[in-house]
Amino acid sequence: MSAIGRFRKYVQSGVFLITLGIGLQFYIHVNQAAKGFAISVPRPPGVEGFLPIGGLMAWRNFFVTGSWDRVHPAAMVILGYAGVISLLFRKSCCGWFCPAGTLSEWLHRTGARVFGM
Repeated sequence: MSAIGRFRKYVQSGVFLITLGIGLQFYIHVNQAAKGFAISVPRPPGVEGFLPIGGLMAWRNFFVTGSWDRVHPAAMVILGYAGVISLLFRKSCCGWFCPAGTLSEWLHRTGARVFGM
């Protein structure tokens, strides 16, 4: 495997682990709030990154009014990053950054090893 291939694996794994961490923190936060417990785990700001419609609306607002979205800034940044990277490097966003693309790739490799496909 080339140096770029190894670096890509590190980037994919890192983003995947960060995504799992955000998901776990959000799960604990929601559980504490739903059960009426004192909230000891704050709501992670990265959760907005999983709201692509919020990011799309934020970019529309930015181009119309020139103001940065203060409610869902993570969605705006992630959607903007994905758009620019996709325009510049085609499928690189899913191949390097998107946790769903990483999971899909891992499942494909696992299936090929287990079932020989």
